Amino acid sequence: MNFKKLNRLRYDSPNSNSDPANGSDSKLPTRPQYKYENLSEGEYRLIIQAKTLLDETVYHAVFEYLNDQNLCNNTEGMFPRCDRMTGNYYVSEEYYRLSNDGVYGSIFIRFTEMFCLADSEPKEEDYLGLEVWFTIFQCGEVEICGIDSSSI
Repeated sequence: MNFKKLNRLRYDSPNSNSDPANGSDSKLPTRPQYKYENLSEGEYRLIIQAKTLLDETVYHAVFEYLNDQNLCNNTEGMFPRCDRMTGNYYVSEEYYRLSNDGVYGSIFIRFTEMFCLADSEPKEEDYLGLEVWFTIFQCGEVEICGIDSSSI
C-alpha cells in the first residue's frame, strides 16, 4: 500500500507538565513537548522564520520513507507494515539546539494504527515512531540529516 497523503492530527490539550505527548488508555495525546538547548534570540527567530519550510520538509521526508518499499511494506514479519497504519500522525516532541551551522534538532512523529482486541471496538493507537533529524541553516534552508524509527 502506498500512501497518497498523510493526515496530521492536532491536539489542543495543554502539556503544562512537559509530559510525553503520547496517548494512553487514561489520557489523550497533548500538544507537542518543546525542548530548546543553548539558543539565543537569533536562533529562536531562525526557527520561527523556517518553521513552515521545516514542517513541509519533514512531511515530505516521512512521506517518502513510508512509501519506500524497502523500509515499509506489507510483508509478514516486516516492521513497519503499511497495511497496519491509518495514515494519521501527530507530532509529540520537537527538539532544537545550537549548532555551528545554525540550529540542529529533531521532530518526533507518531503514526497510528487501528488496534482491536477480540472483545473490543477498534481503537486508534500509536504504532510507529519516526524521529526526523534536521539542520536549519543560518540562511533559512532546511536539510534532513536522518530518520530513526521505533515501535511504540
